[in-house]
Amino acid sequence: MDLGQWKQALDAADDDYLAGLANKGIVKRAYKELPDTRADITQEESGFLVQMGDVSCRLALPLGSSQCSCVSRSICKHIIIAVLKTRDYLKEQGEGAPDGDYLKGQGEGVPDGGEEDRTESPEEKENTASAPAFSEVASYPLEKARKVMGSRRFQSLIECARLGMAPKITVTSVITVEWPEDGTKVKLLEPLAYSSCSCHKKEMCSHRAEAIVWYQLKAGLLTADMLEQAREDEELPDLERIHGLAGTVRLLLEGLLRTGLARSSQDVLDSLERLAILCHNRELPDFERDARALRDSWQNYFRRMASFRPEDLMRQLTRLYRKAQALEEARTPGRVRQLAGQFKAEYRLAGDLILIGIGARHFLSKTGYEGETVYFLEASSGQWYTYTDARPVFYEQRGGRRPAGRGSAPWDLRVSMDELPQLRIRLRQARASSRNRLSSGSQTRGEVLGPRQIHRKEIESCYYTDFARLFREQIGGGPLEEEREEEDYGFDETRHPVLVHPSAAGPGVFDRISQTFRMELGDSRGITVSLEAVYSKQQEPVIRSLERISRRIQEGRQEIPCFVGDIYLADGEMKLYPIAFLEPKEIMDEE
Repeated sequence: MDLGQWKQALDAADDDYLAGLANKGIVKRAYKELPDTRADITQEESGFLVQMGDVSCRLALPLGSSQCSCVSRSICKHIIIAVLKTRDYLKEQGEGAPDGDYLKGQGEGVPDGGEEDRTESPEEKENTASAPAFSEVASYPLEKARKVMGSRRFQSLIECARLGMAPKITVTSVITVEWPEDGTKVKLLEPLAYSSCSCHKKEMCSHRAEAIVWYQLKAGLLTADMLEQAREDEELPDLERIHGLAGTVRLLLEGLLRTGLARSSQDVLDSLERLAILCHNRELPDFERDARALRDSWQNYFRRMASFRPEDLMRQLTRLYRKAQALEEARTPGRVRQLAGQFKAEYRLAGDLILIGIGARHFLSKTGYEGETVYFLEASSGQWYTYTDARPVFYEQRGGRRPAGRGSAPWDLRVSMDELPQLRIRLRQARASSRNRLSSGSQTRGEVLGPRQIHRKEIESCYYTDFARLFREQIGGGPLEEEREEEDYGFDETRHPVLVHPSAAGPGVFDRISQTFRMELGDSRGITVSLEAVYSKQQEPVIRSLERISRRIQEGRQEIPCFVGDIYLADGEMKLYPIAFLEPKEIMDEE
């Protein structure tokens, strides 16, 4: 029997540890009865036998495995009293001043092994009273903790670890992990079976598992990269089956291209529907959506719909073909996930954000949704974030179509969606998808900081007065024209807007044949960008504003604004699809 180990364990068993083994009420009752309780302590080979009247307790290491002869099946007040008495007993043994209340076992005051009693030095006392090593917590398998937590909570932990947003961790005789935002508190002690959580579950809960991982991170036993690797190992796709499906997609599309549109039959609709189902079963949501969109276009052709355009069908077909080729060549899980897309946006913790409203775009999708996408720039990082308010549209008895109503802004901001692009806001505990689409979840709280105040240093990553630099950084000289097709929630979110501030602006012209508004924008070296907006009911207010701006510029009554929009390459020239514009006075050089 190692008395040094026992002394260290008993010295570390302070009130927090004892309350973790039992509860605060039992510890209080034990202290109340302690002065009036006589204990006879006998040292045994495996621990201590503490006799207290008719009750006997056998103390063992770890202390949570101790047993009592009373009817209780958990850690009772007798075991707590026995621990306190034995701790005092060993202290007196070490000081060489035994108390007559105790029956000393095996050596009458001489520790096991025949060593003489001596007084510990201050350094020895400090080491003896140090916190336990928590070997069981430190060695708890990450894979086991991940399974208990679940994928969503584990992913949230990874994001918090990367952002440095750790819960409050206090290490004494127990490990206390607290999440102040929701009041959750976990106390880890050994054996782990005696750990407690404010959720009151007896078994290992997700909070306990997360607390273990946070302790291992704090102790340097884990890193954020190790957590990310564990997540990727969990989600490893079956590359062989994925490549096989990609080949099936490619061969089907090659057959459709060889047959041609004029000779195609109604069977093509069934083939594309089966392809969409296969993509769904293989968890390739982007491929499923593309297959269904291609089927809808082909169906419009068979129905002789006026909205059908062969060039749109060809663009959809070639885009899906190129994605299938890329998927066939993908060799890493990350690349497969990137091409596969997501069935539903997975929102991850993005921390606290200071967002500058830049502009909003209205959209009406072919699938029956209408709404606005608001664009924000994050003040410190310069990253773009978007929030989309999408709502279904319905048909009245007369066939009229109208939106289901415009709501207020999210995050308890108490402003309307129309006001949101004009404000600077702070979001606490913001959550965003991999494409920086913001969630309106109840965990996020917002605060209006005031009107948007745009400082040049905050927008320098996407602010262009030099159009040669704009071409290099945003287009890169690629020979292929960018595809610009409206989806359910606006335009392609992988491409973020730019802020273009020209030195010159030509007169705006609305082409009634193509129903397109055009205005040439030029920089100081004469390089031009063509601002173009195709007419629609939703774009009509934008075009009217652009016509008014153009007229005032030509009349010398207005400075050339900074235009916000999507930059793309078409017909061999740079083009800008407008979202909003900023007056020069809104962009400040100094704070």
